[in-house]
Amino acid sequence: MIQVNSMHEQSWKNRITRFLGAQSLSLLGSAIVQYAIVWHIALETSSGMMMTIATIVAFVPQIIISPFAGVLLDRYNRKAIIMISDTLIAIATLILFVAMNRGYTSLPLIFTTMMIRSSGAGVQMPAVNAVVPQLVGGERLMRINSIYATLVSIMTFASAAIAAVILAQFGLKMTLLVDVFTALAGVAITATVYFPPLDQSDAQEISGIEEFKQGIAYLRTHPFAKRLLSYQAFILFLISPVFLIPIIAQRSLGGEVFHLAAIEGAYGIGAIIGGVLIALWGGFKNRMTTVILTSVCFGILMVGMGFASFYAFATLVFIWGIIGPSFDTSFITSLQERVEPDMHGRVFSFMQIAVASALPLGMIVFGPLADVVSIESIFMVTGASVVACAAFGKWGLRLERV
Repeated sequence: MIQVNSMHEQSWKNRITRFLGAQSLSLLGSAIVQYAIVWHIALETSSGMMMTIATIVAFVPQIIISPFAGVLLDRYNRKAIIMISDTLIAIATLILFVAMNRGYTSLPLIFTTMMIRSSGAGVQMPAVNAVVPQLVGGERLMRINSIYATLVSIMTFASAAIAAVILAQFGLKMTLLVDVFTALAGVAITATVYFPPLDQSDAQEISGIEEFKQGIAYLRTHPFAKRLLSYQAFILFLISPVFLIPIIAQRSLGGEVFHLAAIEGAYGIGAIIGGVLIALWGGFKNRMTTVILTSVCFGILMVGMGFASFYAFATLVFIWGIIGPSFDTSFITSLQERVEPDMHGRVFSFMQIAVASALPLGMIVFGPLADVVSIESIFMVTGASVVACAAFGKWGLRLERV
């Protein structure tokens, strides 16, 4: 029995290591290209409106595709779905590279590619959150989510530095190839991972539309999930001005690729530290305490960014990076623990919709506003609003202990 248990332990560790390694590698390439595209747009246009359009095309396709993705993830092979979505992202990026190599460099072409990449992310991101509980036991979820958050932070930090170097030396075109190679490598590794089958003995033979309706009905009758997703949407709407940081850097903090990379690097280093800390600590026993307190910190930091010079701004972004993994892992783990496994795909697709809706809606409001008033004043007002929203969230989620 001891030997069998030992083999089982090694088996799940091997699976989750390869899976998270593959996803981290894929994320590295995607983040490099995402940084390069956003910086390219910011440096070329210095326009809040263009940043708003970029944010919309980066998120709206996720809103459209996520409901269908959730049904697919709960009905079909999650491994195959992840591999297919990653491959489609690589193909879209390769097409943009070929087009730019032939002299087509217009913003509409770049925006179109961002939309296709967003569609793939609308499948891939809820898939990863749904697969982790499938590969590991429930008691390990917080630790595994924390480890993955650390890996994400490392990839974010590395991707900012790599993107800065490649973009400065070779331009956007050559940067695109990085994502193509890392995506294909991630697909190859994922293909070697065994995914334990889901228990679908109680599943009914119904249409995908009916399954989607079941997901909506489930969310309506699950007070915790409904409240938590609503809270997340409000917070993300209010912190969406952070997507204007490249414009702040261009207008007020120096305006060079170095300044953009330094700010992103500060966030990446902080997030690595934050990921390690939450993996060791595990957060408060009541995960909602962690979510609320980190939200308050986000608001305070945004207010501070409204006054900060370059070095102070980078320091505040560094602190934000430390806090971020605690918010994300506590939020995701809470849903993984409280939602039934056969509903993970749909519930996490709804979470993706909340994320993909709140951020572009915020940018629709704050992006054009940034061309009329100072971005610093926007940060101060929205930061104070985040603190107020967190206070309301403490009341709304006070009975939910996870």
